[in-house]
Amino acid sequence: MHALGGTGITAYGGLLETGALKNGEQVYVSTAGGAVGSVVSQIAKIKGCYVVGSTGADDKVAWLRDVAGLDAVINYKTQPLGPALEAATPKGIDVYSRMSAAHSWMPPCRA
Repeated sequence: MHALGGTGITAYGGLLETGALKNGEQVYVSTAGGAVGSVVSQIAKIKGCYVVGSTGADDKVAWLRDVAGLDAVINYKTQPLGPALEAATPKGIDVYSRMSAAHSWMPPCRA
């Protein structure tokens, strides 16, 4: 069921309801090659956003770039994430403060 099932509702709810994504914003999708991340990436592209995704496999990097049409893709296993994200992000945007602000609402993880 992919986009019509739990994966799709998780992507939709997280990105559009909780995240309140607006047209044309910049989006970073961790694990963009996964089930939910790939749907999030595609929704963001439909909304006209600049989308940077990360994944840990070269075949997924190629799929995200060539098929899904992401603006930039980072292989976090072969590239240091911080510098790669900074290089992939349009100039003039403070990536680190936006990322920390976006995650400030999340509760701490417990093992």
